[in-house]
Amino acid sequence: MNLNMKLSATVLCSSLISTVVGFYLGHSSTTTTPAVPTSPAVVQSDTTINTCSDPNISAITLAENKPDLTTPIPKPEAEAQTSEVTEPPKALMAKDLFGQLEEALNQPSPYAESIQSALQAQLLYEMSHNPAALKWAITQFKNGLNTETGQILGALLGVIQDPEVEAASLELVEGSTSEEKIAGLELMARLGIYGEKQRGHVIKLLSSTANKNVMGAALYALPKHPASPQETTQIINTLKPLTQNDDPELRRRAMIAVANWANDRENLDPVVDALQDNSADVRAGAAFALAQSRYSDQSVASALADLVKNDDEDWVVREIAWQALADLPMSETHYKVFEKFQAELDASAEVETASTTEPVAP
Repeated sequence: MNLNMKLSATVLCSSLISTVVGFYLGHSSTTTTPAVPTSPAVVQSDTTINTCSDPNISAITLAENKPDLTTPIPKPEAEAQTSEVTEPPKALMAKDLFGQLEEALNQPSPYAESIQSALQAQLLYEMSHNPAALKWAITQFKNGLNTETGQILGALLGVIQDPEVEAASLELVEGSTSEEKIAGLELMARLGIYGEKQRGHVIKLLSSTANKNVMGAALYALPKHPASPQETTQIINTLKPLTQNDDPELRRRAMIAVANWANDRENLDPVVDALQDNSADVRAGAAFALAQSRYSDQSVASALADLVKNDDEDWVVREIAWQALADLPMSETHYKVFEKFQAELDASAEVETASTTEPVAP
């Protein structure tokens, strides 16, 4: 084979290889195939080159190595679909409503009260149905105890019966500042949860604190509720010293609490004695408290009757004592006192009516 024939064979071999490789690459570019491991690089040896030097052998070799384009290339298996993860509801709506509420409070208008009521209703709904919003509201409340919006949040939280709200009230009661304790006690009272755990915190505060505002809030958070005889005695013994406190408002609240928790007539003695207190508010509070107690007897009725018939007594105190007397069994003497004051009330009402209906001089 002369030089020209060898050159022709080489050119033919190169053309065939280029055609087949180009066809294969073109087909591959339009077909999606899975990633496959890269084949080891083929080192072209002298033998391969020499084989292509013969046109007949080259054609046979290329025909044998030509890829089968009629066989479909397997597609990769579909990847497993991951389950969609739903994010927990956010507090964005609550934050937006709270922002609108703050704006309404800072920009009074003729419709401010209606707008604020509507926003509070929407905020309450969001807090009640969205755990994230409730958690956010609790945090916001704790961070703004002395602000107007913080107090609004406290009032809204007080109607949501939720363990997180209850836990927040106890956490605040155990706080280090008086503001935290008062906020926790007020929230506890609004929730109306008066279990033994809550009462234990209240009794502890009443026995240990000297802060009058904290004591007042603690009395507010200690309404009458079923308790064991031992616990009832403990509560009464804790309350009695407060009936002698130098603050009239604390004495008044303590009188009402003692009367509510009293489990016999003897426990009412501090309340009956308070009918002679030097503060009219305390006397009125004591009269009101005695009307609520189921242990009030004839001796209590006599003390109230003495207050009613005392013409030098404050009129409001006399009227409250008269109303309390109406709720108790009365003797004939007590009833006469009751009727006499009734006549005074009627006469006073007639005078007031006449003064408001007199024609105005032109």
